Amino acid sequence: PSAGGQCLFLYGALFAAAALFGMCFLALGLLRFCCLGLASARAPGVLKEALAHRRRAKVHDYSLPGNPFYLYDDTNVRGQSISGVAPVLYFGFVAFLALLSLLSLVLLLLGLALPEVAKGDEGAIPLPQALPKMDVEVARRFHALA
Repeated sequence: PSAGGQCLFLYGALFAAAALFGMCFLALGLLRFCCLGLASARAPGVLKEALAHRRRAKVHDYSLPGNPFYLYDDTNVRGQSISGVAPVLYFGFVAFLALLSLLSLVLLLLGLALPEVAKGDEGAIPLPQALPKMDVEVARRFHALA
């Protein structure tokens, strides 16, 4: 940075641009909210389709003829499977994401510890030299790509 304060001037310009963007975003959102609140529905069959979709989306008892809805007060959700395989799939996905994040954390920590492992006994933490010093840069590039 120069003595004239060029960095400070650029910071002020970036802050002003972000503030202008935020004000325009809020103004357009408010305008959209006001104008669309006054407009009527364009398709008159939308409510009928929405109610039909709601009826199809409710939980049905497919073990009985006619597939009636489960009764609201008499259904034991612990004893009857009303949701199918969806929770199993969802929690499997959540477990996969947790495992993936832990694996990423281990790889990042390995990349941070790589220079210490290459130093061997000379480093701050006495570790066996697992990687020759000339291969450290190759390992760092590989870790950056992984």
